[in-house]
Amino acid sequence: MKLCKKLLAGACAFALVLGSFAMMPKDVSLFDTAIPVSAVAEFTFNLKDDGTLTLKGYNGAGGDVTVPETYNGRKVTAVGEAAFKEVKTVTSIKLPNGIKIIDSYAFYGCKKLESINIPNGVTEIGFNSFAGCSSLKSITLPDSVTELTSYAFESCSSLESAVLSKNITSIDTATFSGCAKLKSIDIPKGVTVIDDSAFSGCTSLASLTIPDTVYNIGFDSFENCKSLKSLVIPKSVDTIWSYAFFGCESLENLTIENGVKRIEDVAFIGCTKLKSVTIPRSVTTIGSNTFGYVKMYSDATVEGFTIYGYSGTRAESYALANGFDFVALKNPGDANKDKKVNMKDLVLVQRHLNGWAVDIDLDACDLNGDNKVNMKDYVALQRILNGWT
Repeated sequence: MKLCKKLLAGACAFALVLGSFAMMPKDVSLFDTAIPVSAVAEFTFNLKDDGTLTLKGYNGAGGDVTVPETYNGRKVTAVGEAAFKEVKTVTSIKLPNGIKIIDSYAFYGCKKLESINIPNGVTEIGFNSFAGCSSLKSITLPDSVTELTSYAFESCSSLESAVLSKNITSIDTATFSGCAKLKSIDIPKGVTVIDDSAFSGCTSLASLTIPDTVYNIGFDSFENCKSLKSLVIPKSVDTIWSYAFFGCESLENLTIENGVKRIEDVAFIGCTKLKSVTIPRSVTTIGSNTFGYVKMYSDATVEGFTIYGYSGTRAESYALANGFDFVALKNPGDANKDKKVNMKDLVLVQRHLNGWAVDIDLDACDLNGDNKVNMKDYVALQRILNGWT
């Protein structure tokens, strides 16, 4: 009888052990000791289909936080949506090398976060992922990052330095909007779009390089960048949208390269230190109040504002319509001085090169600036007529 009771008790104990295994989460190993219990308690994880983990949440004491590389033998490969959202006690975060994705709102509103590393291997910085991290001072995105999404660093008001991945192709809506202490930014060659409000309100931004791969500069993209003094718009840009540089009150030097086509309404309104602009022949659209106006909803203009451009182009008609001084530039290739560049000029240059005695504006035909008119200039004029820039 006693033997039966012992056997029954043993069977019950064995069943309890089996039951405890059955109730454990499938991603937890009873024998895994890689992570201290105190560290494990700070984090929660979700198991992904590929067998790796997404960091789901944090409930630790804050301060300096190190995210584990593995948990229960499984690699941590993502910081999940809102994982640290509005955790106001964290001051620094160290991410492991295995992280691939930083999801939307991952660190949103971490107001005391001063520093974080983005490991090489991260490919995506999600929507609003660092928005409102008002103590974050610098960020470096490794070249593994290919997707930098909207509002990623919006209102990071202490951010002074940002190094961008060479492999992103766009800077999305409001990515750095409200980063009032950001002083300079080199936009990588390969970026094609600077989207709406991308750098709006970056009031300390004094240095800006736009590469010749960008074709679109969006609405409000650099609005109220009040410290920006000099700017080159490369020839690759098709359109500068409305309000793009509205309120850039320190802008003194603006170069618009030949190739730019459209500059929309009020794109440069409020640039009160900009006293003149040279508009290339390629610009066919200039919207209302684009240049030379002091502020919105006002007829007040910048005193003495002057437009340099080519006769018969949109630059001249804009100047005349708005009462600005217009200084006509020599039309490159205008061999016969009729203020137009067409096949007549090409024929005239050809005759000059063949030794004919013709009345020709040699300065206008020296297209490569070598103080000669030769076949190089003839070819350059052909390209102009073919619409090349």
